[in-house]
Amino acid sequence: MTAAALAPAAGIARRPSRTGGHTATAERIGAMDAVRGFAVCGILIRNIFVFAIPGLAYSLPLMWGGDEMADLRAWGFVELFVDGSMRALFSLLFGATALLLLQKADSGGLAAVDYFYRRLMWLMLFGLVHAYLLLSPVDILFVYGCLGLLIFPLRNLRPRTLLIVAGVGLGVTALLSTLEWQITEDAAKAANAGTVMETVQPVQPAALVTEGDGARIVLVGSGTDAASGDEAPQADEAPQTDEEATEAINQSWIADVADRREGYLYNMVTSASTAFANHSTDLFKTHLVDVGALILIGMAFFKLGIVTGARSTRFYLMMLMLGYGIGVTVNGLEIMAAVLPAEEAGSTDWTSITYDLGRIGNAFGHLALIVLLTRLPAATVFTSMLKATGRLALTNYLLQTMVFTGLFFGYGFGLYGSFSHSQLLLMAFAMIAVQLVASRLYLMAFSQGPFEWLLRRLIVWKSVPPALTNPSIAGQASAPAPTIA
Repeated sequence: MTAAALAPAAGIARRPSRTGGHTATAERIGAMDAVRGFAVCGILIRNIFVFAIPGLAYSLPLMWGGDEMADLRAWGFVELFVDGSMRALFSLLFGATALLLLQKADSGGLAAVDYFYRRLMWLMLFGLVHAYLLLSPVDILFVYGCLGLLIFPLRNLRPRTLLIVAGVGLGVTALLSTLEWQITEDAAKAANAGTVMETVQPVQPAALVTEGDGARIVLVGSGTDAASGDEAPQADEAPQTDEEATEAINQSWIADVADRREGYLYNMVTSASTAFANHSTDLFKTHLVDVGALILIGMAFFKLGIVTGARSTRFYLMMLMLGYGIGVTVNGLEIMAAVLPAEEAGSTDWTSITYDLGRIGNAFGHLALIVLLTRLPAATVFTSMLKATGRLALTNYLLQTMVFTGLFFGYGFGLYGSFSHSQLLLMAFAMIAVQLVASRLYLMAFSQGPFEWLLRRLIVWKSVPPALTNPSIAGQASAPAPTIA
């Protein structure tokens, strides 16, 4: 399949080349598809831990697992290259795709604007289904739909203005996070609630043991067990020793594992509060800047031809070195601070400031790397699979949730809490390989993924697509929907 065949927006006008050979709009949009495919694959590497083990277990790889070094390396890999950066890529691509859809809005009139907002509202509904019915605790579709409603008035801002606003938002958020961290840390010290984690004993992933009339959860190898109905220690019973801290963590994990191994209705009810917080308080407290700033950067990068692959190879090489140079360095320092003993690491409140620097630096490095790969003939097979996976981003994203909630939650195979970090990382890579190959094969027979098809049919339901009412925006009818990218 040619690059032109993979391009979803054939109606976009060409513009003068700055790349010396990479002039076709199809190739530029193909670069966006490849980056989107990379992001949808990469986000699974982080999300699989959300689906499979308690949240605290992810952050304590030496306590949760069998092979300590393998699990520590798996955690370190995710923290160094993946965590936060794939979400940043998705947000960046969402902003770029929004401008792609709106680039003819001024000449297309109300029909184009109506078409764009229909996409966003249906995307929000997809997000609600994803969170409350498919039980994803980390849905981002609803967030993109909400924040996308704010894009239209900003579409004509200059790239420099967009970047300045995004930078100011990220800077203010970092300072506020640091202040919040300091207040929390001072309160914990005052209450003598600090816990030393470096000497606690490692435990194995949880196993469900049937015994007599009922079942209990045990953390294999820990010597600790409790009935699944036991209550975790209350907040006012703060642990004072390493042993008490270990016991408190174990009780928390036991409760989490027991909940997720229940049936569908129980999971739906117990996870609803997390989904609601993600779509309400977190939307304003975190996502507005965490996601919104990257959307603005994506809009600026679209105007500058960066995200579309329109810049020179030299530009992307510099972007790659600078992005990874900052991202890997910052994330590496944060990892060192996390694994060093408290007396050696000292205060880690500085990580509140550097977090966005690390994840965004890596996101820029990822973007540059994938664009460069699309220009490398030896990587054609791989990049064609990335492009196909990116064209089916919504379908692949939802399938990841359905497959792994079915595998780990109680209404499916009930394997929640059964695997270590390194095992889960291998499972994620296996799923990614399947999706890369399957997406490429699927698009040989079909032009759209099932959920992409459904989204577009819902958008034009009882309405006339703008492409049919105004020839000047005909190319937008086939443009990529602002789904998760």
